[in-house]
Amino acid sequence: RRFYDAELGSFALEPGVTKNFSVTSSAVSLTTLLAMPARSAAADEFAAAGPALAASTWRNDDLLQVPLVVSALVRLAARGNADARGVALEASKARLRDAVQALLERRPRLRDWRRQPLSCYLTYWLTVALLDTIDPAHDAQEDFQLLAFLDIDRADVGLALQRSFEVSRDELCRQLAYATAGDAEAFDATKLAYSLATYATVAAARERVSTCAASARVEAPNMKLCALALGTWFDEQGEDGSWSAGQKIFIRSRRSFDVGNAFVFAPDTVATILALPLPTSLFRPHLAHIERMTGWLERNDVGGWRSNHLEAGGVPLAWSTAQGFRCVAASLGVVRELLNEQVLAEFGGRPARPADDAPFRRLLDSDLPGRSLKDVIMDRIIAPRRPTVDPVAAPPLHSAVFFGPPGTAKTTTSESVATALGYGFVVIDTACFLQDGIANIASRIAYVFDRLKRLEKCVILFDEIEEFCLDRTTPGLGMESRILTTAMLTQLNDLRSAERSIFFIATNRLAAFDSAIVRPGRLDALLFIGTPNLAARVKRFADAVDDTDAVAAFEAFLQTNWDSDLLFFNYMESERFRAAAVATLAETGTLDALGEILADHARVSILRDDAVRAEFVENLALTRL
Repeated sequence: RRFYDAELGSFALEPGVTKNFSVTSSAVSLTTLLAMPARSAAADEFAAAGPALAASTWRNDDLLQVPLVVSALVRLAARGNADARGVALEASKARLRDAVQALLERRPRLRDWRRQPLSCYLTYWLTVALLDTIDPAHDAQEDFQLLAFLDIDRADVGLALQRSFEVSRDELCRQLAYATAGDAEAFDATKLAYSLATYATVAAARERVSTCAASARVEAPNMKLCALALGTWFDEQGEDGSWSAGQKIFIRSRRSFDVGNAFVFAPDTVATILALPLPTSLFRPHLAHIERMTGWLERNDVGGWRSNHLEAGGVPLAWSTAQGFRCVAASLGVVRELLNEQVLAEFGGRPARPADDAPFRRLLDSDLPGRSLKDVIMDRIIAPRRPTVDPVAAPPLHSAVFFGPPGTAKTTTSESVATALGYGFVVIDTACFLQDGIANIASRIAYVFDRLKRLEKCVILFDEIEEFCLDRTTPGLGMESRILTTAMLTQLNDLRSAERSIFFIATNRLAAFDSAIVRPGRLDALLFIGTPNLAARVKRFADAVDDTDAVAAFEAFLQTNWDSDLLFFNYMESERFRAAAVATLAETGTLDALGEILADHARVSILRDDAVRAEFVENLALTRL
């Protein structure tokens, strides 16, 4: 904020000193804000900076300025819908097209081999800007296609990205060879870092690159090569946490002097490396180096930062301050991901995976009062956490009790939510709290929750933990059980208040819980996980047979016998009944035996007792949102 001039919509080079619009400072600051975890709020606070940058005069021959401008404008435009993107870019369309063309003209070329005209640093940012123009967030997967809008040939972008990959891979291997040979004169840590950055970034986007041109060939990243490069680069860190000046930003300049801002600022490089699309586990061996870098930032904070290559004692600068913030955010992100992995591994959970709706779609739906279970989960848990959220949508749920009879897929439902969101998943059961023995349950509860509160973007399922949440009004309940219930309620409340993860409590015995669990205000919702509804069962049968008359007959039979028996068949029982129906249809060509099949299955159904069925119907009405 100290650098921002709201009237000009510009980030000044120095705090409070704004004479003219500063293109580079504004572009660097905007790209940093858009990369921060709270990017929407941050970008809204400085909303005037985007239009001001689009209207500013940038230089297409400045290969530091132009890729940053392209990335900032494209990423800002990507925050709206397809129509809004076109409107946002229309005013600067011709100039943006010229800027992208300037990047294409300066792409790496194989004929230049070791003597590329651009530094490895500028090659990286050129590559990032070109990748932004084909990002799925605003390109092929939506109605608005940026390159078509700018009248730029996708094949040219694909070729440029392929050449960036090839040249950076060669430079990466060359620098590793110098380091291995101990050739300190030829080795350059800056070249190593940014050739790795370009190589890994394009390799991770290889499918997007292949959509630009059939001839574009980019290999998957070699993780052993990446790990070796990371180790070699981090080993070059100085004791103070910074790195020595390496290759200049502009290696061919009309000005032949070595001022500090001619070199890459170390936090900028660290932020770039930590944000690479590499497995987070590759950074675990280098946590001490990351801590050393953040220590340098703490010691040199003067209300912002200035490059360690500049003369000491000056004021902070906008571009180096933005890079410092980017470094801090990237460092925190890596540490949190590594902590997530460690906690999940300790409790036998699984780490986050790419988001996939398929398991959730395969779930058989069940009925709730007025709507279906899957509709509630999608509208209140999954959809609000997607990138595009309806501003008038109901607030997201962070916790819920999943209650219902055995065999109704409470665990499967919980894991499908994690998979749909791309979150980690862990199950915490009674055994987890008993691991240190009965005498140490209270301390074990504190230990477990201390770690669970550190998780981010994770679905936590507490399975069958009634014994630690027993109703404190129950006659004869011992003092120790009452204390454990109080401790568990406090921990659950703290976990809910953190809003870092989603958690569900799965139970077959809602009545056993203390009233504080089920009353409004403690947890967000009570959701009855019942048996598969009629529509879901008919669809499962229809998927298995190619006979519309048989499907209609099966549906009619379900409707006739629904309230008397079939409503109370859990998932596995429903599947066995469906399989028997499919088998008799295949053998006899009819469904005449369905009555006998139902009678056989109903005799062994878990919910065959009248009292249990009455409780099932009563529980359905207990659902609360």
